[in-house]
Amino acid sequence: MDTNEQNQQDKRELRHKRRQRNQIIAYTAVGIMILLLAVGIAFAVSKITSMSRNQEEQQNKVDEILSDEETIQAPTESQETVVELTDEQKLDTIINEAIIQNMPLEDKVAGLFITTPESITGVSAAVQAGDGTKDALSQYPVGGIVYAAKNIQSADQLKQMIDNTKLYTSYPLFIAIDGEGSDTDAGGYRRYQQCVPSGNHGGNLSGRAGL
Repeated sequence: MDTNEQNQQDKRELRHKRRQRNQIIAYTAVGIMILLLAVGIAFAVSKITSMSRNQEEQQNKVDEILSDEETIQAPTESQETVVELTDEQKLDTIINEAIIQNMPLEDKVAGLFITTPESITGVSAAVQAGDGTKDALSQYPVGGIVYAAKNIQSADQLKQMIDNTKLYTSYPLFIAIDGEGSDTDAGGYRRYQQCVPSGNHGGNLSGRAGL
């Protein structure tokens, strides 16, 4: 075999090896593509299955909630017991809503005190209610006035003084008579008994706390 034939033979073997290599590369590429396609299909199937399972679970939960709502009984309305108020409680409610709730804080505090007329007017012995009493009650709207023996001269004088005092106050006023006294100074209630005719004393004017 001469040199030309040898060269041709080598070229044929080289081309054959090249074709084999190309075929191997092609088969490998096709195999990889098939593998990737299979993996993609498997992933898609798994995803679809998972979504379907989730939807089924959500639907089951919704069905359970609807089933529970159907079985829940509507709560029965409790009957409220209406408490009947006494006349005194009704009056307290009216006074509280109409007067106390609208009072300034300073007036509410002043209303806690029952004091003598001398304490707010500054006079030594109050026997009448005039402009001094009016100004004092405007500045200090106390809750009540307690009178002593020195404030009582006669039944008419006491009545007029109390009536005028009530006119000068912005709020309902408690009126009390001091029942204390000494051997030389009769208590306010005893003085009240002396001035007011028997039978007209009024049982509600007895002692320091009497109204």
